[in-house]
Amino acid sequence: MVERWQDERVFGANREPAHAPLRAYEDVPAAHAAQVLNGDAPPPSRWLKPLTPSAWAFNLARTPASAPRTQLDLGFDTSDWGVLDVPLSLEAAGYGQAQYTNVRYPFPLQPPHIPEEGNHVGSYQTTFELPNEWRGRRVLLEFDGTGPAATVWLNGREVGYTQDWALPAEFDLTRLLAGSISRRTHVLSVQVMRWCDGSYLEGQDQWWFSGIHRHVCASSATTHERGSAPLQRRTARTGAPVQQAQRSRDLRLHRVHNERGDRRRLRRIGGHGAAWRPRCPRGG
Repeated sequence: MVERWQDERVFGANREPAHAPLRAYEDVPAAHAAQVLNGDAPPPSRWLKPLTPSAWAFNLARTPASAPRTQLDLGFDTSDWGVLDVPLSLEAAGYGQAQYTNVRYPFPLQPPHIPEEGNHVGSYQTTFELPNEWRGRRVLLEFDGTGPAATVWLNGREVGYTQDWALPAEFDLTRLLAGSISRRTHVLSVQVMRWCDGSYLEGQDQWWFSGIHRHVCASSATTHERGSAPLQRRTARTGAPVQQAQRSRDLRLHRVHNERGDRRRLRRIGGHGAAWRPRCPRGG
């Protein structure tokens, strides 16, 4: 059986569809007052829980075969692990060496296969608690940037898999949390590979980094909120905010993004230079 990190037909599992950057606000006045531009972080919200910046338990394995395995309900055994500040690329933290390539690949060419030797694997783990008012609501886990290939577990159960070093990945935790409703402290485990088959597509005049290099957060919404309400546009030509107001009996959750900022992000992906900013708020 081909490992999924070497299978060109697989580039994600249980990952939410990609969408425009979304923000959560307590009410309409707060959304209007924020005037979010270019991905600026909004004020703290009770429906957002940043999981970074913080120190996570960390282990580095030389090959995928020697990487640790999770245990049901427990995650990884971290008793002899070190700690690592997240977000931070592994190479910047001193694990492995950052490589710059132009036309040459940093590994032997045999697509879609990646040699095991030199394909180190970083394993991360942290714990978190969710507020009681999140119960019965949809809970999403958001990675602003991790990879090149990453597998995510919650309480030892696989959440999903993602490839793409530079793009966000979002997972729905609702069902897994419903199965552990009596549990107060949850264990989040992540395993990130140095290379995957997708690395063949990312080799273009760049530095090669790996790990959880951008922010991670959890967010809460009512069960029908994502993608169900129409957009109410003020103006697209001037780049004024676009509002998506979604109502339920117990909550009004408003998200604002800026179309001009989205276009700049697209130019950044295309290599034309606008700076990236995280979707998740920094700090608590």
